[in-house]
Amino acid sequence: MTVVDFHSHILPNIDHGCKSIDECAAQLALMKSAGTQIAVATPHFYPHVHKADTFSERVNASVRLLRSSEIKNAPQLAIGAEVLLCENLDTMDGLSELCIRGTRVLLLELPTEKLRDGHFDTVEMLLANGYTVVLAHIDRYIKNHGNDIQELLGMGALAQVNAQALSSHKTSKKIKEYVRSNHVCALGSDLHGVDKALYRYFTKLPKRLGADYGAIMDRAARLLYDAVLVDTEYYDYLEGNFLS
Repeated sequence: MTVVDFHSHILPNIDHGCKSIDECAAQLALMKSAGTQIAVATPHFYPHVHKADTFSERVNASVRLLRSSEIKNAPQLAIGAEVLLCENLDTMDGLSELCIRGTRVLLLELPTEKLRDGHFDTVEMLLANGYTVVLAHIDRYIKNHGNDIQELLGMGALAQVNAQALSSHKTSKKIKEYVRSNHVCALGSDLHGVDKALYRYFTKLPKRLGADYGAIMDRAARLLYDAVLVDTEYYDYLEGNFLS
């Protein structure tokens, strides 16, 4: 089994998750010490604020900084983004650059307001165009947008769950229903900063989920290893290096 933290804010100088290379090094050391083998870096991308090409340039600069720092005490890294779902996102130039690199896996954050028909149409088009849509931290939406979540999952989207949510009886029961219905494909810490208390929630997941934990981790690893290759640099990841 490969332990994958599918949602984290660990790239320096990209968003509010990590402000320096030193903070990044501390975050990666925390993850490594907890047994995380692959961390997916998912900085926030807001289509109404960012452009895909300039965002990718900033991400590349951050990754180059990581490479040059030669951090040793770290899990393997995959590079992606946490993309806010907006209507017509499927038509945006450079969308594929926001997938987890080397894959067609797109991590989508839902807007806070109730979804409109255009949001559902957009997800439908993303799926039709060959993207694997993973809904970020669905635990946040269970209370107010449960019907929206159910409809998106019914369309073929998958779900990522934040570890902390499974510590709450209110949300853990519903999350486990999603797990049993085979919708949850990934688990994440959503780490911002060096929060050891927060990361302990991630280390407690085997106890919280039992046998389902290993199945979800294996599924997350398959999303990374078995996805369609769109970039030969993906092989760097398979060798255990940072993606460039």
